[in-house]
Amino acid sequence: QLPDTITEISRGAFYGCTQLQEVTLPKKLKTLGGSAFGNCTSLIQIEIPKSVAVLGAGGFENCVQLHKITLSPKIKKIPMNAFAGCTALTEITLPEKCREIEFFAFHRCWNLQAVHIGADVKSIGYEAFDNCPSVTIYAPAGSYAETWAKEHNIPFVAE
Repeated sequence: QLPDTITEISRGAFYGCTQLQEVTLPKKLKTLGGSAFGNCTSLIQIEIPKSVAVLGAGGFENCVQLHKITLSPKIKKIPMNAFAGCTALTEITLPEKCREIEFFAFHRCWNLQAVHIGADVKSIGYEAFDNCPSVTIYAPAGSYAETWAKEHNIPFVAE
């Protein structure tokens, strides 16, 4: 458990901590730096506190055991490579206020089956779901996510 006084976890702070299985993030945390937990190959689940507004690029890249992610409702952008290579991840719900999913955000999430995207998303980057062979996008009918999914031959279900 990290002290509650921490408001930022710097870039690469826990990068490559291969024995790290779980961590409780401070409730006052506002920023998770780039690659903060990248290559933490034993990390199983993460709950990003409601106070976090900024998620850095590659924050959880290659966390191959990570299968449960709870995102802060304040996160407006899923940055590049945020969850790339999270091969145990099967489902994720993006925050309602999320507006952008950057390129390669979920690249190589081989087992990802369901991504729930809100109506506010207006940009989905190049190959955001590349090498996610079983993914289905769930989003409101008529949303940008629906248009994008159809343009990229990704199954879509209105919700």
